[in-house]
Amino acid sequence: MYTAYWPASQRAAISSQEEAEHLLAPYVTKKYLAQELAGIKQLQKQKREPWGSEKVRVTEVAINGDRARIRDCQDVSKSGLADAETHQVVPESTHGPATRHVEALLERDANGAWRLARISILESPCKPPSS
Repeated sequence: MYTAYWPASQRAAISSQEEAEHLLAPYVTKKYLAQELAGIKQLQKQKREPWGSEKVRVTEVAINGDRARIRDCQDVSKSGLADAETHQVVPESTHGPATRHVEALLERDANGAWRLARISILESPCKPPSS
């Protein structure tokens, strides 16, 4: 579920609000969906779209009842933003770090499905798992 969220979020960012909602609803809580849709609207207003992709590298999973935390040491060196009209990469947005420390908080819904409730970028360094 967590790894599938990332490509879905990229597709959502270039979709209408209705389609974005449809793409993200299986992965996020209703409250977080509203935040995601607002972020997509802002990105589209700026005429930007995602470019490239994040490489998910989960380093930790902790489950406590109906809540969970995932720590991820993503490689975002091949991702950034592009101009939504020309699809040209915005140079200052590329070449992110090879390690971006991400924390995702998840909640289990009434049907037993895990959904993202929040994603945060942590300031602390991370080390990707060994291959």
